[in-house]
Amino acid sequence: MINRIRDLFRREARSRRCSECVVTAWPPPQPEGHAMVNEQYRQLDRCIDQLPMEQREVVMMRMHQDLKFEEIARIQGTCSSTARGRYRYGLGKLTELMHAG
Repeated sequence: MINRIRDLFRREARSRRCSECVVTAWPPPQPEGHAMVNEQYRQLDRCIDQLPMEQREVVMMRMHQDLKFEEIARIQGTCSSTARGRYRYGLGKLTELMHAG
């Protein structure tokens, strides 16, 4: 489950980076696939919104911005072990919420 969450974040980051590029996929994606991925993104967004703010920030900074724990800790004003713990607890909570939803 964690790997699916990471894959979704990576896909979203790649699509943002290529938003100015013209990308053609072959074979063309099927509408059912788009609907399924969009629903997974919506579910993930709902689950992320349920995380405590500190955990949400760490997960987003780590996944979306690919920041190191030391950088995240500096931004949050904590130590890197606290940032790692928040990340670990955040991913655990996301896994629980994704399984429940």
